[in-house]
Amino acid sequence: MPTIVIGDIHGRADLLKDLLAQIRNRFGNDVGIFHVGDLVDRGPTSKEVVQLCIDNGILGILGNHEIWVHKLITTGEFDTFALHKMVQGQATLQSYGVTAGSDPDQIAEDMLEAMPDSHKEYILGLPVIRRLTLGGQVYRLIHSGLKRDTALTYLPAAEKHHKLHGTQSVSDSLADVIASETPASVLWTSNSWKNGPDLYHFPDGSIQILGHSPTPRGEPLITAHWMAIDCGCGTRGSVLAGVVLGTHEVLSTNGLVIKGVKSGGFTDFSL
Repeated sequence: MPTIVIGDIHGRADLLKDLLAQIRNRFGNDVGIFHVGDLVDRGPTSKEVVQLCIDNGILGILGNHEIWVHKLITTGEFDTFALHKMVQGQATLQSYGVTAGSDPDQIAEDMLEAMPDSHKEYILGLPVIRRLTLGGQVYRLIHSGLKRDTALTYLPAAEKHHKLHGTQSVSDSLADVIASETPASVLWTSNSWKNGPDLYHFPDGSIQILGHSPTPRGEPLITAHWMAIDCGCGTRGSVLAGVVLGTHEVLSTNGLVIKGVKSGGFTDFSL
């Protein structure tokens, strides 16, 4: 089955529909589709984006923009940081027909009533890190990417975890430890594209697939150890892209179809 991972959507259901049409036209319905988080906020149709993911069986991971929604569902509290200009959660509220007033308790009540149960279940079902395997190659969907320093800090705990769960590799144990002990480190940390981000190289050779930080030219960056696929959709442009795992072909809403996108000369590029 072809497997495609798409970047941050940020409330642009129109672009998601466009990309899904390309995927279906190319591969039919027998295809696995995943996302790297940040379904909501900024764009005008977050509710429709979540529904499209449910209807099309699209699985994925949490992005930092889903955190306030996740907190609302689990605690009943609305985090007013969602209204910060950097987040623009009011766009998500409006897509559900909720007014972003001055009373956080009223916002929470209205949003919890407006969200369908299926949407709540979908958001709650998104893991921090997801492991995919295709043709013997392991891929790890990690919203902002796992940095080398963070990984090395938690590696001793991961090795201890590995000894307790002998069926898991150290890389799998590290992913579990990071997700449970320091999820913010892989949800909020930005990446610099000038010299390439200092992302961790997993011992099992797995490739990180990340979003969060829009790429400079609005196209995915692909290296031997990571793929950055946030092309700025809903943030600074109208490009939503998906990468076909295995072939590294790119499908994009700007009509770009590339096989083996170059990464701008980063030192670990080897595809």
